[in-house]
Amino acid sequence: MTTTLVLAGVHTPVSRYAESLLPGDGTRVLRPVADGADPALSPTISTVTAPALDSTPQGWVAEDSTDLVRSILYSRNAVAVDNLPAWVTGKITAAGAWEAPEKAAAVVTDASLELAALLSALPYDAVVISRELGLMVAADTPIDRALQDALGQANTVLSNHLSRAVLLLGGRAVDLSAFPALPY
Repeated sequence: MTTTLVLAGVHTPVSRYAESLLPGDGTRVLRPVADGADPALSPTISTVTAPALDSTPQGWVAEDSTDLVRSILYSRNAVAVDNLPAWVTGKITAAGAWEAPEKAAAVVTDASLELAALLSALPYDAVVISRELGLMVAADTPIDRALQDALGQANTVLSNHLSRAVLLLGGRAVDLSAFPALPY
């Protein structure tokens, strides 16, 4: 089955494109919950962890997930993960790594490798929606840098291991899959 990483800027609409990649009835929209993450740490956290999909399409089922891997395993249907930055934020918080960017990136890389292995083995389609933070202003605080670096690692791992990676930019879907993968 096809697994797709959809990358977009923070205010780029992704709903219609993501919906076009998955079948109708029964698709599960999994919204990772950034457990314990304090939005007061940085306005960036609140901005990037908000759901990317405008609404849940008719016939799809939405649920918040504190354990994304388990939710994917239990879904038994096509899956849309909305959105990866919330999952990354939860991983950094659980590791207590907001003040340790290298630790945050390592923890997220390991978890992303596990997530990529699971997604690649699914017998149904999956779409992971993430934010391309390179399209944002450069981080100017240690917390924002930790988030940007860790999310960059997660995006790189998933784009290397999923069947497709697509960047939404300027009203276009640019398929990145044919370009050489960068090491992580």
